[in-house]
Amino acid sequence: MEAICDVSALRRAVAAAGEVIPHSSESALAAYTALLLRARPERLEVIGVDGDLAIGIHIPATVTTAGQQPLPYRAFQRWLDATSATQVAVTRETGGALLSDPDTGHHTRFYPPAVTVPDFTLPAQEPVAISGYGLRRAARNVQRSVGAADAVQLRSTGRELALVATDNHRLTRVVVPGSGFGRFEGLLPTAGVSLLEQHPLEAVGDIGDGALWFHGPDRVLRVPLVDRPFPLEAGELLDRDAPVRLELDRGDATAAVGELGAFAGEDPEELVPVRGRVEGQTVTFSVDQRGVGRANRQLTARHADGVDSQPPLPFAVSWRFLSDALEVHTADTVTLELQEGVKPVVLRSGGQLPATAVVSPVLL
Repeated sequence: MEAICDVSALRRAVAAAGEVIPHSSESALAAYTALLLRARPERLEVIGVDGDLAIGIHIPATVTTAGQQPLPYRAFQRWLDATSATQVAVTRETGGALLSDPDTGHHTRFYPPAVTVPDFTLPAQEPVAISGYGLRRAARNVQRSVGAADAVQLRSTGRELALVATDNHRLTRVVVPGSGFGRFEGLLPTAGVSLLEQHPLEAVGDIGDGALWFHGPDRVLRVPLVDRPFPLEAGELLDRDAPVRLELDRGDATAAVGELGAFAGEDPEELVPVRGRVEGQTVTFSVDQRGVGRANRQLTARHADGVDSQPPLPFAVSWRFLSDALEVHTADTVTLELQEGVKPVVLRSGGQLPATAVVSPVLL
C-alpha cells in the first residue's frame, strides 16, 4: 500500500470515522481502538468500527499501490493534530505503517495495533429509492416521541418502510415511502439513530447482511439491525378503527398544548394531565395548576367522517405525551381519534412522512 493525501482532509476524515469508536479514556479498550486505512484507485478510505457499527470516509489521494493498513486510533489522531506537514505519504511495511512528509522526508512508523479491524465492504446491491433525509427525520421523531426508547423497530413491506418505537405508555409509527427493498424486520439501536443524525446521507442500501448501508459523496455508513423481538405487537393499536375522528390544524394544536404546559409549569418528572372534551366541532383542552387555577384552549375541528352530532366525549392524557405526539407529525393537519371510555388517544397524519402516535389515557 502506497498513497499520498492532504493532511487536513485526512484529519477531518479521521475525526468523522472516530465518532463510532468509544471515547472514554477509562475504558479498558481505549488504548486498543483502531482505524483502517485502505488505498483504492484515486482515493484513501478511513474506516472506523465499533462492533457492527461502522463508518468509512473517503478522500482524494494519489495511490501508487492499493492495499490496507490498520493504525492505532489514539496515537494516529494525536500525530495528525501535532504534525505541521501539508501532505502525508502512507506506506505499508512488514512491521507496520510508515507515515512521511514528502517535502521534508520526516517520517513516523506505527506498529500494527493489538486489535483487528473487521473488513468493511459496501455490498454490491443497488441502492433503494428511499430518502435518507426522510429516514433520518423519521427515526429521530419516532425515538424522541417516546422518550427513553433504546431502539426503533424497522418494518419493510417492500413498498414502504415503517419505523416504530414505544416505551409501553405510548407508541409511534412513521412511514417512509420508497421502493426497491425487500421485506425485512429488525431493531435500529439508539447509537445508529444518533449516527444517522450526524451524517446527512441520502440513500440506503440493501439489508441482506443484517445492516442498513448509507452512502454519500464522500462516505459510507453501516448501521446494524439488532436481532431481538420488539417489545409489543404494534398493529392492533396502530390500525384500529375509532368512532370519533376529528381533523385539527397541527400548528394550532401544538401552540395550544404548549401554552397549557407553560401555565401548568410542568415538572418533567410529573405527568401533568390534560383534560379534553369534544363537543360538536370544538375540542377543548384544559390543565389545572394546584392553587393557581385552570387554563382552557379551544380548537375548531372538522369531523373526518362528516358527522357532527355525537354526544360530548371527554378524554385525558399526559401533557408531555400529547406534546411529544404532536411533534412527530410533519403534515399541516392531524386527525385526532377517540373512543368512549378509558381508551388510548390516537393522532394520525399523512403527507410525505405519514405518522401515527398512540398515547395511553390518564385516569382522573
